[in-house]
Amino acid sequence: SVALAVQIAPIVRRRLTVTTALLFAVICLQTLLGAQVREAIDPYIKDAGGLSRNLWIENVGWIDHIHRTFTWPVIAAAAFLIHTVRKGRIIGLPRTLAYLSTALILSQTAFGIALAYGGLPRLFQVLHLVTASALICAVYALLLSLRRSAHPADAI
Repeated sequence: SVALAVQIAPIVRRRLTVTTALLFAVICLQTLLGAQVREAIDPYIKDAGGLSRNLWIENVGWIDHIHRTFTWPVIAAAAFLIHTVRKGRIIGLPRTLAYLSTALILSQTAFGIALAYGGLPRLFQVLHLVTASALICAVYALLLSLRRSAHPADAI
């Protein structure tokens, strides 16, 4: 059996867990905002009323601006996560998941920019949703890996 647990000093594990939990909360809030944006676009999907696809996002209103702006706290939380991983010299699965989560956040940001300024291309809608799902899973897996690393005897 392969041990997935990584020995992490308790203070570092606690700091990393709090940072990851903060990132998870910020991502969940951003996901709720994104769902509100999608809900505001739904009427145009059903009946565009002659409005071209690239103008739908302009008619969504304030929720889209909040969703876009809230990207910065997500990026800041990810940067702090990477800082915590590097400063704590974290290795193994937690490090991999932290870097994967950050890469997914940067991808999400790029896909969101492509959606906002590219006229909502269908491909980027799918990529944005799939990447969001993968991101939530990666950050949650990081939380679980930190919990596992607290009890190395329980490692799989």
